[in-house]
This record gives sequence, structure tokens and C-alpha cells, in this order.
Amino acid sequence: MAFRKADGRMLAMLLHFTCHPVNVFARPPGLVVSADWPGAWAAEMRAMCGESCVPLVLNGCCGNINPWPPFEPDFTPDHGRMGRALAQVAGRAIEQMRFSAEAALDWRIERVPLAVREVPSETLAAARRVIEGHPQPKWSSDKRDAVAGEWMSAAGIVSVDLMRRREPNLAYEIQALRIGDAAIVGLPGEPFVEGQLAIKIGSPAYPTYVAHCATQYVGYVPTRDACARGGHEANTSYWAKLCPEALEVVVEHAVAQLRDLWADRPQES
Repeated sequence: MAFRKADGRMLAMLLHFTCHPVNVFARPPGLVVSADWPGAWAAEMRAMCGESCVPLVLNGCCGNINPWPPFEPDFTPDHGRMGRALAQVAGRAIEQMRFSAEAALDWRIERVPLAVREVPSETLAAARRVIEGHPQPKWSSDKRDAVAGEWMSAAGIVSVDLMRRREPNLAYEIQALRIGDAAIVGLPGEPFVEGQLAIKIGSPAYPTYVAHCATQYVGYVPTRDACARGGHEANTSYWAKLCPEALEVVVEHAVAQLRDLWADRPQES
């Protein structure tokens, strides 16, 4: 999506892509702060459209999307190469754009209660034993520069149980914005990409952009199947604490918001 001045100069643009910005990692002993591929993409678009243009990147639901092929161990991540490749595609899209002097504006906001997971009793008991044995974080080595993985996992499991006891439902805020023919959906946390694809399929608007990590961080929102398989993004912890059906509920409510925003458009049978 692009916005330009009356004289044709590009004013701003929204660039949408779906991927964790993790080409650049902070590895000891140095610390690194990087805009990764979103920064590289934005820099390429400024070079293409002029320094007065403000490129903004909407990262999609990338809870399970990373920038490196999982089965290529020798792959070298390169945020600059990724930014250049995305800019080439965006440049071709800009050449085909049709601009309008007016655009309808509207929005919806809804806070949907999502159930916090109930931790199985055996899992919770094992985690509590670890914490009782080490009330303070357990270090992984004498250097005391990293907390032991077993302790972190146990603390995460206990924290989910405490959260559920305090408040069994988490208020999850879904935002939907209409700008002309385009839709933007804002979702907290890191939903899996399957949720984004389902929202796009169910949306009456084209294009529909889904942005993650909006308004609050609630951890990963995996699919029901992923919860059954397990793994870093799905195993119960403070970064994966919602019920297995949470993503399905989010999709249902996001699509309902979009259909309400486009109620003036006849629905296809």
C-alpha cells in the first residue's frame, strides 16, 4: 500500500511480509541491535522512492516462520540480501498500482476472552519440584551468564498455572482497520501463519494484511495440531500459555470484524 503527494512523489508506504526478523542475532561477547530484514527493506525502498518517503513494515503472523531453510544447515542468513529481494518485488508492484484521491476509513476493536491452558497435574508437580529445589534461578555454568534450561522450563510452567488461577481467561484485543479497499488486522502475540492465511481466505477485502505483536505480547498462538505435536512454540510456558483452540477463535472473530467493515459490499455466494 502506497501514499503519494499531488505531484506524484511518494509520501509513505506500508510493506507487508511474514517472517521472523532473526537473520542477525546478538551473540556473546558483543551485543547487537538490528532492524534486520524490515530495516534493510525500508532502506531499499527509500533509495528507490526518495528519502522523503516513509516505508513502514507490517510483519505478518510469523510464529512458525523463520528466514532460513530448516533442512539446509550451511545456509547463511543475510538480512541485506532479503531486503533487496523484497524491494525488487515491491518495486514491480508499485509500477502496477492504481491510485485514488479518496479512501473509506473505518475500524473495529474487540477484546476476545481466550482461555489460559490448564497444566496437567503430573507436569505441574514435576515443575514445582524443580522450583522448590532451586527457589532462585539456577545457572547453567559457573560463569553465571545463562539460566539453566530445566529451571526456565519449570518456571514457565508454574507461571502459566499461577496466571490461570488468577484469571482463567486472557483478554485478547483484535483490531481491524479499513483503508479504501485494503484491510489491516492487528493481532497480539505471535500467531502461527496458518491463522493469517485463514483470515485472508475468509476476508471480503483484497488485499488483507495481518500484523502480529500488536498492542500486547501474549506469546505464541499455535495451531491445535502444533499444540499436540509440541515444540518450543507450543510446549506450555509463559510464551505459550493459551488453549489449543485459541487461534481458531481469533480467526473467527477477526473475519467477523472484516465482514462487518465491508457490510456495504455484496457477498459472493
